[in-house]
Amino acid sequence: MSNVSKGLFEEWTPSQVDFDRFAALSGDFNPIHVDPKFSARTGFGRTVAHGMLLYTRVWAAIRRTWPDRAMRAQTLMFPNPSFAGEALRIELSARAPHVVTVSVARADGAVGLSGECRLADGSSREPGNAHYRVAAPAGPGSEPSTGERLSLGATASLARAYSSGDIQAFAFLAGVDDLPETVPEPLIAALFSCLLGVEVPGPGTNYLKQEMEFLAPARIGEGLTAKVEITRLRPDKDLVDLATLCLAGDGTVICRGRALVLARDVGKTR
Repeated sequence: MSNVSKGLFEEWTPSQVDFDRFAALSGDFNPIHVDPKFSARTGFGRTVAHGMLLYTRVWAAIRRTWPDRAMRAQTLMFPNPSFAGEALRIELSARAPHVVTVSVARADGAVGLSGECRLADGSSREPGNAHYRVAAPAGPGSEPSTGERLSLGATASLARAYSSGDIQAFAFLAGVDDLPETVPEPLIAALFSCLLGVEVPGPGTNYLKQEMEFLAPARIGEGLTAKVEITRLRPDKDLVDLATLCLAGDGTVICRGRALVLARDVGKTR
């Protein structure tokens, strides 16, 4: 990783069209990303980029630099909003062998994404693992009320299969020419983003942190089930901790992790 030991930089200016396209691809129509009227009543004052759209561009930069290395784990933090029409600076830096620090910053220096990615040691993109299996979560029931969304143990799940057309749409947003052979990690993470921003806690949720461990590749066209569960509530700070899980149809764990979100704007009238 000596070729990026001092940092690799890319620039990208997202648009509202990018936000809308990512919402259509991921299903994450959280109004803070796509509804200017709703966003104007939040602490942001206007629509903000999906955290996983930022991750998509980081993923692309990593893929261009290490095209044969699979992602094993990723920690993402979103300390500040990123807005449409504002130039962003994407930076990669090798902190240790197979460990890359990542950041996305606005022109004023405010960091919209920061984190760390751990890559596979070998040349194969196939993550070597024990292929853990667990029972698939139950399908979603009726839409929970705001109180139910913010209760300890509240869960939400969704089933999704990404098509080759979805992968093409993702590649366009990522700015890559070669199509991934398996479902890209940001689309796995987008399942969690969708659940958090639409179901639990629900519309108005602000992503603060996501940790993920990738245990097996997800095949294009394969049925996936994602689940989030509230594990801790901190009402004095409007913070919610959740466990996140993505399974293949046979129960193989594709990804597991944890999320932290701010629920300050959940329940506001759209």
